[in-house]
Amino acid sequence: MTSLPESMRACFSAAAASILSFAQPESTAFVMPPIAGFEAASGVTGYSAFDALLPAGLCSYWKSDFGGDIDDAAIAAHLEHGSRVPNVHSAMHIYPLDGAVSDVGSDETAFGSRDARFAVNIVGFWPDSADTEAFKSWVRGYYDAVHPFSGFEGGYTNFMEAEDQSRVRENYGPSYERLARVKAEWDPGNLFHLNQNIRPGEAATTAAA
Repeated sequence: MTSLPESMRACFSAAAASILSFAQPESTAFVMPPIAGFEAASGVTGYSAFDALLPAGLCSYWKSDFGGDIDDAAIAAHLEHGSRVPNVHSAMHIYPLDGAVSDVGSDETAFGSRDARFAVNIVGFWPDSADTEAFKSWVRGYYDAVHPFSGFEGGYTNFMEAEDQSRVRENYGPSYERLARVKAEWDPGNLFHLNQNIRPGEAATTAAA
């Protein structure tokens, strides 16, 4: 049996009956905390959970990686740079991606890096634009320290900055060429070009012309 922390918060997206089953100690591999409660909540409630911590108007800067196993050297890098987090708004998150994510083939959906075990998200939030370079420096330094241990060149697209356009192909892995062909068919003029843009595939565009 695996013991969980004394306090934790989780989001379980499923039918109510499944959630109640998960909460019963005899039906799960986890030992639940002494006080555990589950309640139904709307998507809006979930998305607004961090509104108090991250109010509107903050500046932000992100870096992301996919990762495999996290070895001792990677942990040491995280400890070094995580201990320098500049304020309460900024953070580093590690999201597990294995399990059901790897049950789907890399060529079956837009999400291609299904052999990754983790998504690492390093983000700085700050209220005063005068501090921009200091916060960007912390994020970049953290990313530069842990990226060599990732085993991947891509990262999770939602955690990318506009300056990471060069990493888009790696973000989608083997799905990229297929997505570029779809883009050429449905948006050959690249109207939807912001954020981490998948450009229309040249071969498909030429054939359509």
